[in-house]
Amino acid sequence: MADTFLPDEILSEILSPALKVADNVFSDTSTGAFATYQESTSAYLLVNKAWLRVSTPLLYHTVVLRSKAQAVALADALTKNTDFGRFVRRLRVEGGFGPSMKKILTLTPNVVDLFLSLNIYSSDNTAGLCSGLELINPTSLILASSSQTSNKMRAALIDALAAAIRGWHRLTTFDAPFHYNMYIDSGASSIFQAFSHANRLQNLVVPSATVDRWVYPLVQRCPLRTIESKLKKSDYNTFIERPNREPKIVYKYRSDPATPQTAAPSAHILPPPLNPFFRPLEHAPADVRAAIWTRIIYFAMDTPKRACNSRVGASADTGARSIHQARLPLLLVSKEFLDLGFPIFYSHIALTWLNSARFRAVQPRCIAVESITGRGNMMTEFFVEITRYHGSTLIDYDVPVLHHGSRLDGASFAELTALKRLAWDSALGVSTRRNTPSAAPALEELTVRAADKSFLALFARSKLPHLQVLQLLGDKNTRRVERTAECVQLVEAHAPKLRTLYISTTIAAALGTRLLTLGNRVGSLTIALARQDTPPSVASLSPPQRSTALTKLIFTVPSKKLGKPKDIATAWTAFFTQWDYETSAPNLAEIQFASFSWPTTERDIAKNPWVALAETLLEEDVHLLDRDGKGWRPRLQVTKGRRR
Repeated sequence: MADTFLPDEILSEILSPALKVADNVFSDTSTGAFATYQESTSAYLLVNKAWLRVSTPLLYHTVVLRSKAQAVALADALTKNTDFGRFVRRLRVEGGFGPSMKKILTLTPNVVDLFLSLNIYSSDNTAGLCSGLELINPTSLILASSSQTSNKMRAALIDALAAAIRGWHRLTTFDAPFHYNMYIDSGASSIFQAFSHANRLQNLVVPSATVDRWVYPLVQRCPLRTIESKLKKSDYNTFIERPNREPKIVYKYRSDPATPQTAAPSAHILPPPLNPFFRPLEHAPADVRAAIWTRIIYFAMDTPKRACNSRVGASADTGARSIHQARLPLLLVSKEFLDLGFPIFYSHIALTWLNSARFRAVQPRCIAVESITGRGNMMTEFFVEITRYHGSTLIDYDVPVLHHGSRLDGASFAELTALKRLAWDSALGVSTRRNTPSAAPALEELTVRAADKSFLALFARSKLPHLQVLQLLGDKNTRRVERTAECVQLVEAHAPKLRTLYISTTIAAALGTRLLTLGNRVGSLTIALARQDTPPSVASLSPPQRSTALTKLIFTVPSKKLGKPKDIATAWTAFFTQWDYETSAPNLAEIQFASFSWPTTERDIAKNPWVALAETLLEEDVHLLDRDGKGWRPRLQVTKGRRR
């Protein structure tokens, strides 16, 4: 790529948002703040020479060290080019990281903000960090400590830190991690005594206002100007103010992250119109006026968002009640608005026990109902009415139907001619006859949480020409009896059409090699495991012919059936050793386990059984994903005599 012709100053402004680390992220004391598993921002330096020249100071402005290998690499880079060290203004160190830390601190004299983790284990080496602290002179210090571990390496770091604080003549801000008191939090006393001895502390940040009660006596001789609590103000989190102190202390509370708020309505009162009888579009043809107002009301009632939230499988909208209240006044403007807005108002229904009776009373007037979802249960008669009144318009349905001894006529499903997404959760029996028509001819997605044998049999016999997604969630999620034989028949009937399939290990085992043979177009396959340490049968994922469509494989497991880490590692290592996925699914790109998250610290990474498996799969260009969909990225490692 050719060099850009933009001036460096403009290019710097363009690249700064991508390379800059926000203050609240840099000071985040959680271990996962920088465990993003994404492409490194250093990739911007590879675009061209101009980007390299401009981005280098921005990249080195904030340095985050999360492993020993990163510390070794940084020390080598700073040694080869000492100019890089002068760019470093903020340094975050999440461990001990050995002798390389002294080199780094020697070559970064301009550090202003220093973040250190006190979560040090006996296997860590803090010697380099301890001897290098006196070589810098920061203005703010942020400490992280999530445990009260005690060992020689941690004690040595605290002693070196206390000694350095006395000599850091520019240090005026301290973000303290100690939640309890100096007798419980190891090292708290010596660190605060060092600040008191230095007598330069002006800004103090504490985890909560209650911590200030035992911290303040330790640093009261310092020229404190602000004390800030990381928690927002409440009855349980309030500072004890000291009005007689000079200089006076300003007490602050960190609020929750700012959320966008709608602008308050203007207090300006509009003057009355010159013509009080004016009506918009009064002289327009009736059909034109109706079309325009219908379109306006459609968006005023936030219909696109409601349609998205009401899709089967979409997360519930927590603001549904307030949105409902905001829509209702539009129907009260005039009779014309009522007539035009009524179908839109009832186009997407979120049923509850409170509003189901009201909707049932007005549903004969609802001519454009597209979705009915809800958490409550409905009676069989109510469901039959829905199929009769709204079968030609209903697209999404997800409301459990009560089972109270009666049976549902299977012909009711045939009336759902527009239905695309159905989530069924009912033990209600379905009556069918030889001439019972095919159910839901437009159905694209079928999710079954619980069902009677007759329901599964009906949908197995139905043609369902457009079906692409089949999810048989089964008893692992609903604690109800799984109909294995009937589920197998349903999968066999529609597998050739499917793009996405969700089944249990029981169903997968029953299908065996036929699973991917029949489902030769399935691109995403989810298998619900009985236990995390019990993989599915190798045969179920080894079809006689290659499954070229399968690109993603997902394994889920109940949270109470996770198993022991050693057993999990042994079982899955054996599974992937036996399963020839390169032959069975040559285009497989992702394998996701929805039961774990990637570790965030160097120590946890070394012990995690999934890391070794992920790196083995990566050699075959298969990415292992955690429950959040994040793929593992190999970490920089240190080996004897070299770094890789």
